Amino acid sequence: LPPDASQRYAWKLLLIRDPSVNAFALPGGYLGVHLGLIANVANADELASVLAHELSHVSQRHIARLLSQQSRQAPWMIASMVLGALAASKARNADIGSAAIVGGQAMMLQNQLNFSRDMEREADRVGFGVMTEAGFDGSGFATMFDKLQQASRLNDDGGFPYLRSHPLTTERM
Repeated sequence: LPPDASQRYAWKLLLIRDPSVNAFALPGGYLGVHLGLIANVANADELASVLAHELSHVSQRHIARLLSQQSRQAPWMIASMVLGALAASKARNADIGSAAIVGGQAMMLQNQLNFSRDMEREADRVGFGVMTEAGFDGSGFATMFDKLQQASRLNDDGGFPYLRSHPLTTERM
């Protein structure tokens, strides 16, 4: 890294004694890697794909963007609650008000899930570029996704992709 960027990207690695195949990034340059991930990678390219993906979440400021998006949605949530209360009092039917409130909450949650999936796609795309520019083989991304799919195959039936925070692994491959 250039000297002006070295402080901005001063990563702090956290190794976590957990057998799951997982990694995560937090604001401030923290990168958590579960030991189960390290035990399951076959080569440096696969590990680089995960690290590049997670580091891209930080460099693309995904958490800050998510918080900003949530703050833009807050007025809509409040509006749905007010409209729900008004509708319930006018119609003298609490079910109408509840429906409006729950509908507003559902819309907000779906928007958050859509935004989260978009951030995952962006981290995949940016991470792939970072990884390959650093000299790693890009096929490590595909083989790592295959391993992730195998690791989660018992708990994942592939249904309801619109209710997930991450795109389907097959789509990402």
